[in-house]
Amino acid sequence: MIFSLFILSFSLSQVTPEYWTVDYLTPPEGAVLEVGGIGFMSDGDLIASTRRGQVWRVDNPSASNPADATFTLICEGLHEGLGLAVVDDEIFVMQRGEISKLVDLDDDTIIDEIQTVTQDWGLSGNYHEFGFGLPADSVGNLYFSLNVGFWDPHWWHGKSRAPYRGWVLKVSPEGNVTPIAGGFRSPAGLGLLDDGTLLVTDNQGDWMPVCPVYAVKENGFYGHPASLRWYEDQPDDEPSDTQPHPEIKREHPVLWLPYQWSRSTGNVIQDNTGGPFDGQLLIAELTNGQILRAQFEEIDGVMQGACWIAHKRVGSAYHIEYGPDNTLYAGMTNRGWGGLAPGSGIARIKFNGDFPLEIKSAHLVEDGFELEFTKPLVNTPSITGNKYDYNYWWEYGSPQQNNEDLLISNVELSEDGLSAKVTIDNLESGKCVMLKLQDAKSLDGSELLHNEVSYTINKMVGETIAYVAKVATPPIERGEEVDGWLYLTWADAFAMWNNDGVELCNAELDVKNPSTFITSEGMSALVATTGESMSTKATMTSGEIKMGYMLAENSEAEIRLPIGAAITLSNEQEGGYLGAGIWHDLVIKFEDDPTMVSYVGINSVETAVNTKQNTGMLRPAPIKITCTKGHFAFGDVRFRAENETHIPSDWNAVSFNKNAIEAQGDASWRESGAGDLVVSGNGKATLSNVMTNNNIKFDAKVNGLGTATITIGELAIDLATAGNRKTGGITGYPITTNLVDQNEWCTIEIQQSGSTVVLLNGIKIIDGEAPTIQGDSIHIDVQDIELLIRRFFVANLKDSSNE
Repeated sequence: MIFSLFILSFSLSQVTPEYWTVDYLTPPEGAVLEVGGIGFMSDGDLIASTRRGQVWRVDNPSASNPADATFTLICEGLHEGLGLAVVDDEIFVMQRGEISKLVDLDDDTIIDEIQTVTQDWGLSGNYHEFGFGLPADSVGNLYFSLNVGFWDPHWWHGKSRAPYRGWVLKVSPEGNVTPIAGGFRSPAGLGLLDDGTLLVTDNQGDWMPVCPVYAVKENGFYGHPASLRWYEDQPDDEPSDTQPHPEIKREHPVLWLPYQWSRSTGNVIQDNTGGPFDGQLLIAELTNGQILRAQFEEIDGVMQGACWIAHKRVGSAYHIEYGPDNTLYAGMTNRGWGGLAPGSGIARIKFNGDFPLEIKSAHLVEDGFELEFTKPLVNTPSITGNKYDYNYWWEYGSPQQNNEDLLISNVELSEDGLSAKVTIDNLESGKCVMLKLQDAKSLDGSELLHNEVSYTINKMVGETIAYVAKVATPPIERGEEVDGWLYLTWADAFAMWNNDGVELCNAELDVKNPSTFITSEGMSALVATTGESMSTKATMTSGEIKMGYMLAENSEAEIRLPIGAAITLSNEQEGGYLGAGIWHDLVIKFEDDPTMVSYVGINSVETAVNTKQNTGMLRPAPIKITCTKGHFAFGDVRFRAENETHIPSDWNAVSFNKNAIEAQGDASWRESGAGDLVVSGNGKATLSNVMTNNNIKFDAKVNGLGTATITIGELAIDLATAGNRKTGGITGYPITTNLVDQNEWCTIEIQQSGSTVVLLNGIKIIDGEAPTIQGDSIHIDVQDIELLIRRFFVANLKDSSNE
């Protein structure tokens, strides 16, 4: 089936149209190309595989008149085509469960037969077990990578529960699979250098502080412990997911990509176009919608290097390739991950013939860096910078650690203006360095297009190699203590809010009109236009807010805090703000006594924001989120009150008499090693001889996707991750928002004095008439769930028989 191909050609302000033109190939109406791989036939036709299981052939994709190109759907029904290779005009696709060869038997371009090349790896069915690829070497070997999986309740810990999850492998033309190396988490991008070096990118998460780029060695280990079980010299046991292996050597990445530049990294290709960056690398970046440039070098035999931003605001670039005419093609998919629009399709980035002023290369020397430029400078630039490292631990990512300013003692421009020697007095191995150049101009008056360079120092000249990601004392495991967060928009996004016009839908920036969003049916964003808002039904005072947000161009939003202050979000933000149409992580910390906003961070970068203060506002008060101008999207709103450090003396601890616990049905109970009461299965457990009063407080946690109910006196309290009654609800007052996730301790407090008040993690979520909690027993009903209870207190109860 053949379709006309219409191409939208336009330039966004940050794509630098004077140097490159970006246009977008638009697929036929109704087709969504979440591109997983791109390759080219010998006649120049482009082949693209998609996450949705289709393979398309684009005839004449580089036509000067875009209307002269056509799309042909040549194959469909595959399972997640997140990799593709064209080898001698034969098409190979990386599916989730196999590498397939697509065969056209009658030369009509339509695929008639799908042949299995190999299925020689493990697959458990876990949603996160993606497979990526497929760069090909000079003899036809194909390289591919396999994700680890994520399971409840510790979904943030990657697991390798089927062979070679978390590994990179190769398959020969004959179909023989050779495992190469493990220790990967989500190695979504592969690439081959001209000398045969295999490059692999990984994605930030557990054991990955930010996104790395590795030059892979056979049998090397690259940091994520889950896949150690598949090494020949290791036992086939699930390794610890919270402690690094004490003996296995961890390889160093060639690059750590700055978080503000890359949050979801795609594939790597080599620039062989003959321009000033010939031989360097380009790296696809999905979340921020851009393409990075990188350069490697060896210092005393250790590979490391520099990276820059190459092209901003391209779209959710997952896979990039150069076409036969040196046009750069970017296949895009955001797969619900929140990348920059367009979130699907194929972009073309065409060079217009005049290179900008850029930092061409950065070379580490004993006492600093030698920087080269694409054009001669007419003045010596002003240079500042900082150095930092990261934590290597199970937690999801790592903020920059040990951040210090660089002591730059001299900047010397060469006579021809094409290079500068930057002398720095405090460089050291095991650090990332960010240099920023100001006031750099060339003879033609142009300024640096991108004035920052990041360099990963694994080794200084003549010094000992050191890890940039350093083993750190892991944080307290999630679920081991009350973390205090309430998820205000999970499950039922509006139940905990008073809503004034905000819509729940999918949203991405309209690239034809970037001051607006394109919305569609879905649940990925809360979208507001000018004047529309949401405010919490609960009131708060001091605490911390986390949320994701995205602005359209020329738009603003306001976060009004319970302390009376209002934070303005705009496109003019300094610090960690990356631009319109990109999702950002926002953290706000604030106090009521003294009244102050103590921290605002955007994408983990402390950021100065416009703050207004309403000193006459009554407290406690709700949180209010308002679009004050244009279009604003947000989601995953969380709040945490200031942690309670102690239990007041008028609360009395209650211990449960183990001899007075009776289980019924298929329920069972036990005492954990930490002394928690654990009830699981399907049925009921009754705790007799437990006297309760008008005020009770206890910690609880549920594991699994099910429901539990604790009946105290006549009042039933819900603890659940499934169904329409979630944790914190009581008789007559259901909670439909998943305020607390599974495997997270929460503190529930019930107060009865005139009305019944429920506080969850210190936040009042219910206030109304309800049955009494006074009684002499506790009944626990569980359905497909494990419930843990600890630290049970009652107020004004002096019956020592329960202590």
